[in-house]
Amino acid sequence: MLVIASVAFCTSEQDKDADAAHNKQAHLLKDEQEKINILSQQKRNCPNSCSGNGDCINNICECDFGWSGSDCSVYEAPLSSGQVMYDSVNTYQWKYYYITVPASGQNLLCNLNETNSGDCDLYVQVGSLPSRSNYYSRDISTSTNTVLALNSISSGTWYFGVYGFVSCSYNIQVFAYGTCPANCNGHGSCVGGQCRCYSGYSGNDCSIYVNILYVDTPVYGSVSYRQWQYYQFLYQTGNSLSFDSTSNGDCDMYLKFDQIPTLTNWDYANVTTRNYSSISVTDAQFGNWYLGIYGYSSCSYTATVQTSSNCPNDCTNRGTCSGNQCSCNSAYSGDYCQTRNAALTSGGSDIGYVDTNNWNYYSYNTASTDNFVINITELNNGIGDCDLYVRAEYIPTRFNYDYFDLGTRDSFSLTINDPGYQVWYIGIYGWSACTYSITTLETSSCNNNCNSHGTCASDGSCSCYPQWTGDGCQYQMIPLGNSVVFSGYVTYNTWNYYSFQVSATSSLSIVLKETSTTGDIFVYVAKSFPTLDTYLYADTNPYSNIHALGIDLADQESAIYQIGVFGNSNLLSGQSAGYQIVAYAPDF
Repeated sequence: MLVIASVAFCTSEQDKDADAAHNKQAHLLKDEQEKINILSQQKRNCPNSCSGNGDCINNICECDFGWSGSDCSVYEAPLSSGQVMYDSVNTYQWKYYYITVPASGQNLLCNLNETNSGDCDLYVQVGSLPSRSNYYSRDISTSTNTVLALNSISSGTWYFGVYGFVSCSYNIQVFAYGTCPANCNGHGSCVGGQCRCYSGYSGNDCSIYVNILYVDTPVYGSVSYRQWQYYQFLYQTGNSLSFDSTSNGDCDMYLKFDQIPTLTNWDYANVTTRNYSSISVTDAQFGNWYLGIYGYSSCSYTATVQTSSNCPNDCTNRGTCSGNQCSCNSAYSGDYCQTRNAALTSGGSDIGYVDTNNWNYYSYNTASTDNFVINITELNNGIGDCDLYVRAEYIPTRFNYDYFDLGTRDSFSLTINDPGYQVWYIGIYGWSACTYSITTLETSSCNNNCNSHGTCASDGSCSCYPQWTGDGCQYQMIPLGNSVVFSGYVTYNTWNYYSFQVSATSSLSIVLKETSTTGDIFVYVAKSFPTLDTYLYADTNPYSNIHALGIDLADQESAIYQIGVFGNSNLLSGQSAGYQIVAYAPDF
């Protein structure tokens, strides 16, 4: 009996301990759940849940670095003097940057360079973020290169706001200095806070030594990997000039009038991999031209400049040459008869010739919502290459245009949907000497009849067949398998498109790795035809070779996502960037 009582007693004590442990665990779980509920309630009490850019503490958003505002929705980033920041902004949205000026009397110089066909406006304010109605200074012009000088300013934090009047990509750079940077290094004079460099020097601080070129006098040099060598030539007589180089290695040539060229700011370029390269300028402007030799790989070279007084561009085969001057046929005008006087009409055509680096110009008046189609056929039997640029109301350039086609096909077309009531200017540029025919047409049919890859709706839009995309179903999509790595490459300003099917899942991951470049590729994702302006998700980081997108989907979502891979402006014309891309969606 004693033994039995003892066992019963022990069993009772063990039950008490188990009950106590269970109750303690239940209290802990309850406490933990209450904490989660409190944090969740706090997060809901913060404005816009801090926009995902901060933490909610006592119903107040504490923003992550680079974000501000009561809901952490305002993007603002610090700038140091001379730092270049690459970014983009959507239509009617803002991006802000700031720099601290420690003492009054200093100067700020801001450069805003637009890198696509959008329209960015620049606003400046001290002590607070600028707005469209509250600013210290602004520039709201349509220029793609904005320079804003602020002289003898007060101390404090100066904010630079980039406003997307039309969504655009850009780079911004702010210089802060007392008088002139480095006092022009003794190689120039300081005027209005900017250096005016002496002959033989260039750069914002006159620190770059520039060699002098003379006509028909070869110069010999070498340049290391990703380094520059610069030359200056004073052009005073003639009507065309050319720069030629032979190299051992891969030297690229860049040319610009009145300032040294860079990889992103030049008037003419030749980036061929051949040992011989040339740049010709027809009807060249008199003054200083700067030639930059860039080492795509280490190389040695010989460079020569020549001038000519012959009639440029063979008068475009539209006139006669007399006394080194073109006498144009009555239908054309310009120094080398490059401009057709009368506007083209629907169904109308013309034949032209452009030498390397030359232009022909046309105009067309649209007055309806019908599609405006431009057809180009090169007549060189595979020799030569014409490029097409189109711009509303203004003559297009290689850096300022609304539409373009830079392909190497012998026959191609460009369609402008709903062109409106305005004048369109068409530029035919000779990437290499090219004879061509141009035909213009207005049609209410779908974009190029959807290229036979879709059906035409009553409103003139295309409904593309599976694995085709684009406003005219002109791009073929490559389907990606779940977790299957696919390799590819893009060139400057071109796209590759992929499709990925998600089925009954709650998340989607897309990762692209650049295999030999950094920041030369951007990734855009949408449910239909992603573009630079229209997308749901994007990775446009110009400083990384890894582009990753983690996308939270609606529960058990089933859909087809389209992925656009774009070769951005960091790539040079003719250069390619390789990559590997993979998409993954779990089965839950």
